[in-house]
Amino acid sequence: MLKISCTNDLIDPLDFRYQNGRHQACRHRGETITWHDVTFVGICYSCPQENNLVLSEADVQSKEFVHLAEDWEIDFPSIALIYKPDDSKALYNRIKVCSNHFGGIQSQCAVKGKYESQRAPDQYASNIATKINAKLSTIYDKAVSWTSENEGPGDRGALPWVGEVPTLVVGVGMVHGMGYSNKSVVSASLCLDSGCMRLSHSCFIQKKDDIISDGVMKDIIQVWTFRVVLHD
Repeated sequence: MLKISCTNDLIDPLDFRYQNGRHQACRHRGETITWHDVTFVGICYSCPQENNLVLSEADVQSKEFVHLAEDWEIDFPSIALIYKPDDSKALYNRIKVCSNHFGGIQSQCAVKGKYESQRAPDQYASNIATKINAKLSTIYDKAVSWTSENEGPGDRGALPWVGEVPTLVVGVGMVHGMGYSNKSVVSASLCLDSGCMRLSHSCFIQKKDDIISDGVMKDIIQVWTFRVVLHD
């Protein structure tokens, strides 16, 4: 919470802004929202569980705990959702370093510019949701994109032609070296579960060509077969 001098009240940080060299606080009166100039005093911490007990920065730094919690009561975030204004590489790299290296949590980015440019914004939002579900998926809480079985979880999302016979759902991509490079990189992904969320990835290098060579194709199939048998 933020403490302001005009009323000596605490306000939510989301109702506070710094604009045109002035601190302003937001006031809600019904559906009417107005901004008023205020003087910023400092940061405070409010504890709703302790009858709205208010702590100052000095109280927090003193390390004298007011409310003791057991380890099992402390719940850390499982994922951080970042809404970026654009698709700049520098900002993306900083987000991933902060979340993965320093924060130790997963992160998922959504880009404002990409969302607004979509012909079907709902599809973009659905893709983001699928990625979040995949990242939060565990052996106890399995995420499902769509199922390759006739009777999937809740009997929804099934593709009739996929579940008629035992089927492997796979994806293969190829990129070519630039300039005088004579190499092509072939990547292959295999869905290991019926929900098409657990993937096995493999990568191969071949002579530069638009067609996957026989040798690489055999290696891909061999890897797929081994991993399916290992998974089952």
